[in-house]
Amino acid sequence: MVFGGGSREGGLVDPSKSYKAQPLPVFCINIPRIVEHTLEKLWCSPGNGVVLMLVVYLVNLRDLFIYPVLPPFKGIKLHFVASGPEGKPLMLFIHGFPEFWFSWRHQIKEFQKDYRVVALDTRGCGEAEKPSKLTEYSMDTLLSDIKITILALGYTSCVLVAHDWGVAISWTFCRYYPQMVDKFIVMNAPPLPVFEKMMRRKEQFKMSWYIYFSQLPYLPELYIRMKNFEALESCYGIKKTGGLCFSGAFNKPLPREELDAYMYIFSQQETLSASINYYRAILGAPVDAYDMTFTMPILVIWGCDDKAIHVTAVDDIKRALPQVTIERIEEAGHFVQMDTPEKVNRAMRAWLNKQA
Repeated sequence: MVFGGGSREGGLVDPSKSYKAQPLPVFCINIPRIVEHTLEKLWCSPGNGVVLMLVVYLVNLRDLFIYPVLPPFKGIKLHFVASGPEGKPLMLFIHGFPEFWFSWRHQIKEFQKDYRVVALDTRGCGEAEKPSKLTEYSMDTLLSDIKITILALGYTSCVLVAHDWGVAISWTFCRYYPQMVDKFIVMNAPPLPVFEKMMRRKEQFKMSWYIYFSQLPYLPELYIRMKNFEALESCYGIKKTGGLCFSGAFNKPLPREELDAYMYIFSQQETLSASINYYRAILGAPVDAYDMTFTMPILVIWGCDDKAIHVTAVDDIKRALPQVTIERIEEAGHFVQMDTPEKVNRAMRAWLNKQA
């Protein structure tokens, strides 16, 4: 692996200056209504999850279609944004979907005086390189990325902070590399063994239909890109469209200039496909049913108005790990670190002070 990246010192990148709107292909803007209606039906109807799952496994679409890919290359270059004194302890942030390092802007500002804060663009996301094969998004590979990142930054351990997909990876990392995690802060995702059990319940299975839809080639990318990325606007609270996926995932909509940063990143076809490939790679892989033995202190911060993961996950985590600290934020949605950044930062700081 080639480790590389950028270190932007002394503050945050202004999305309105650092990102320029990228022209979108015409077919992504002017999609006939019948196609749009069909995509919305597939994407937004929880009951279709079973049908989509059967299609993926019985027809084996991965062998019949070719996913959008990049030319093959050796190694991979990861990208990160860093701030704070290099002599301070490392605080490493791992984002989820559909996100990149910018999702941690509020936490970078809050903790950059006390830690060497590093927000990573995980492989395939943001400005990191985009591997072409689904095997490049296996859990073992993602764990290796975090391990190599910590070591390449000159550290042997860190305070690990993660959200969504980043949490799924980080729970597993904490289990297998406990010596590299001093403290673990979780936001809105359970450990994979807990989530596997949750998926047996009707309410979570319905909420997870998008995982099965993501197995299809091309259609997820097409759906998200149509009507100038209206799905992203809906997800991040700019538009309340109702039918689109995760409408209202934010209770406090992002300012337009911040949404523009996400629009720029995901308007790149290779970024969108690579991000969805996380879901494509995980569903067919064997579940790593690791035991729930975690040695580091753990804080779970949960936005209770989550449209993707049922709030009962909090109780499931507490039953499996009685020693964890739980901080519920009732009015926050799935993207809790952006929806209620002040409350998240206060909860993090109070907990970290108690662990000192």
